[in-house]
Amino acid sequence: ENIAMVPKSGFVPLVLDNDLPLNQFGGGLSNAFDGQINNDNYAHSWGGWTSGPAWFTFDMGKLAILHSFRLNGIARSDRAFTSGYMKQWEIWGRADAPSQDGSWDGWTKLLDCASVKPSGLPDGEYTDEDLAKAAEGETFLFPEGLSEVRYIRIKVNEVWSESAGRFLTFTELTFWESLPQE
Repeated sequence: ENIAMVPKSGFVPLVLDNDLPLNQFGGGLSNAFDGQINNDNYAHSWGGWTSGPAWFTFDMGKLAILHSFRLNGIARSDRAFTSGYMKQWEIWGRADAPSQDGSWDGWTKLLDCASVKPSGLPDGEYTDEDLAKAAEGETFLFPEGLSEVRYIRIKVNEVWSESAGRFLTFTELTFWESLPQE
């Protein structure tokens, strides 16, 4: 297979009318596209929702047939596989610009993702392996046969823990695309 990272230089956060903003506590969604994977450079929401799913949207800046995706979480004991860490989410895409009103019309579900804590320990308990996995990131493969997309919407259905409230935080999102065979 011929794959390449989708250039992050084209990524731009979009905040549609019903999106969860990721711009709190010095964080911002643009931080998730800058290639810096560390605990001090993150996207962070303020809570923002009390039940059901929440989502956020961005433009990759180009059309791509997606191959894989990696989520890098915050690798601290108070965030890795606990408060604010995505546990179950969906990735949706589209080729054309979405409506500012946040409608789901025209979006196609591309992938279901579920985070797996290496140790399997309950919330609040972790191992060095758990922290290392959060820093290394969790990678997910898209199914074959997808159409090109430019706009991405990540719909978070569950976080690892709600003990500190419902919010999201992570350090980096990376996408790879399938390139034409030579």
